[in-house]
Amino acid sequence: MPFKYEGKKTYLSICRDITDRKEAEEKIRELSRFRERIIQDVDIWLNVLDKDANVQVWNKAAEEISGYSEEEVVGHDEIWEWLYPDEDYRREITEKVGDILKGEEIERYETIIQCKSGEEKVISWTSHPLRNEEGEIIGSIALGSDVTEQKEAEERKEFLNTLLRQDLRSKCQTLSGYLQLLEDADLSDEHREYLRKAVAAGREADEVLELARELEEIEETKWVAERDLVKVLEQVMEDISNLAESGNIEIEKNYSESIGSVKGDYSLNTLFSQILKTRIQTSGCDKIEIEAEKKNGKILVKVEDNGAGLSQDIVDLFSRKPYRGVTAGAGGARYYMIGEIGKHNQAEIKAHDSELGGARFDIHLEKA
Repeated sequence: MPFKYEGKKTYLSICRDITDRKEAEEKIRELSRFRERIIQDVDIWLNVLDKDANVQVWNKAAEEISGYSEEEVVGHDEIWEWLYPDEDYRREITEKVGDILKGEEIERYETIIQCKSGEEKVISWTSHPLRNEEGEIIGSIALGSDVTEQKEAEERKEFLNTLLRQDLRSKCQTLSGYLQLLEDADLSDEHREYLRKAVAAGREADEVLELARELEEIEETKWVAERDLVKVLEQVMEDISNLAESGNIEIEKNYSESIGSVKGDYSLNTLFSQILKTRIQTSGCDKIEIEAEKKNGKILVKVEDNGAGLSQDIVDLFSRKPYRGVTAGAGGARYYMIGEIGKHNQAEIKAHDSELGGARFDIHLEKA
């Protein structure tokens, strides 16, 4: 701006140091580029929707998994028709998206998408709403993992397991039939004892197969309820009473009727009945003691006997160590499944030597 100073034409310039502002703007741009690189380079499907369910962000992983490019997808909601061509299924999915845009959060929610190539894939989603500084919902963000191969592997494993169990059960039944025919034969006392042991082994093999099927059903149950511990234990002892009587097994109980409730579902009965059955059938015991007490904020149930002790491999099964199958001759499969049922019910099981001379199982249950 020109003006006169002492009769001379003079110019006034005003300068402002904007170095800090420029550095701040560059840091913001750098942060934005860094965030964009993370979004694009992460190897998991990431998409962001606005409040009208239009796609705003569609990263490279989403492109690679679905086959649809960012240019095809961003700015509209047609992707739902492409990924979910079945109208009824699409309605179910868009309703779930609507719930998220109303505030719901989801985790491990699986959907089956149809890719651009026509291939179907299973995607496991985690999603939650996005909010502005005022707390208003302005959209949602979703992360998706392609679990197609994992699901296919699980299905193949399930098919083979089912096939194996059915085949083994059929062979066990056939073997049992032939052994029953031999019972009417003229056998020596020694051979009749061999026959008795063979029949018992076949019966136990059938029971293990049934327990494996039962464990599979148990693991499909996702809920955990409250169970009255005394009622559970009383029902279990009633269920095994015939087995205990036939083996002249004395069962001694030592717990209060008011011990309380624990967390668990119907499979708690299976847990205790299998511990008792396994010890009765494999340990040669004639006495079992059952105690229950409140300890360290939990309820501890002790089951011990005066039969044969446990091998170290069996003890290791209850120490979270992987099952290697080396305990098959000592009821390893049964003990392994008992441990898995315990985990399902949030119970910690420890195996020890018993002061009675046999084995002791400490079952730590969560109080309800």
